[in-house]
Amino acid sequence: MAACITLSGYCGVQSGETTFHKLHSLLPPPPVMTSELGKRDVFIYQNTRHLIGTARWKQAIHDARVGYDGTIEDFLQAGHISLTPVDHIKLIHRLKIVQQMARHHMTVEKNIWKRRRPFVDYGGRSCVVGRRRFFPSWSYPSGHTVRAYSIALTLSDMFPAHRTELLQKAHDFSESRIICGMHWQSDVEAGTQLAYLIFEAQEEMKREFLRSNKYIQ
Repeated sequence: MAACITLSGYCGVQSGETTFHKLHSLLPPPPVMTSELGKRDVFIYQNTRHLIGTARWKQAIHDARVGYDGTIEDFLQAGHISLTPVDHIKLIHRLKIVQQMARHHMTVEKNIWKRRRPFVDYGGRSCVVGRRRFFPSWSYPSGHTVRAYSIALTLSDMFPAHRTELLQKAHDFSESRIICGMHWQSDVEAGTQLAYLIFEAQEEMKREFLRSNKYIQ
């Protein structure tokens, strides 16, 4: 069994499919690979292999390797935003809360759906080093996408004038995961949806806090 998991990602599951559904999932199930959306996922994955070696491929490598702090800096540059020390502290505090929520929900969702990564079943190069370590990890939803949109939405809330540039950066960063061969298109779409859900949940917590504080006063 361990050997099967290492080599194929998950025993007894057809490519991109799952054997069960949990009612507490926040996301719709990933598409069955024989469906129209599943076929679209395969087409996009195969069609992006021609980008290997291009400038876009190199950008995808950068996006895959950059750490969390580096990702924040990339977004600040994309939005042409300069943070004061006070704004920087506020941003890190807000993102810490978002990331805690995101990490929990991503772990739950990935283990519900247990969807394999594109290169496991369809081959092709990936822009990550040591990709065999990703064979037993799951594809749906895309964690990098949740990270990207969480940063973009938080910064957009703080600096609404830069929302367009920040969301475009999130789109490009997320697209890199498809180009890398690490995720299907629908993984990225689910990651985007999860990021918006988490952000709205955080905003509702803030509103509830303000209502409670007003009531106490």
